[in-house]
Amino acid sequence: MRGLHIIRSRRAASRLNSRGTEVLELALIMPILLSLVFGTIEFGYFFYLQHNLQAAAREGARAGVPLGATTGDATAKATAFLQNANLNPTSYSISVTSSGNNLTCTVQASWGNVGTHLLFIPNTKIVRGSAVMRKEGT
Repeated sequence: MRGLHIIRSRRAASRLNSRGTEVLELALIMPILLSLVFGTIEFGYFFYLQHNLQAAAREGARAGVPLGATTGDATAKATAFLQNANLNPTSYSISVTSSGNNLTCTVQASWGNVGTHLLFIPNTKIVRGSAVMRKEGT
């Protein structure tokens, strides 16, 4: 009977030692898992912003190309798009230029002003959307 008690206590001690290694393994793996999760969130938000800025620039250019439209119409349309996307238009710069018979609308901001600032993307990174369309009647 005594021998059986010794075997049981050795098994219990073995389980205690393996629990310690499980905690150590978790502590070693957790930074990698967290950086993967937060990196995925940060890059996902970056691409979400880039997609919305591209769409705002396209809408702005589309509003500026009809005959008689002004660059102010294009700026107003891009601003309205940003507001509808729940993005603060004051954080972004909208520029509309006309050269020859092309109109270019660019919407941009630095990541430091509009980003999540989690891990990887530097604050100096520029998020930009741009669209070029031919003016009507030219």
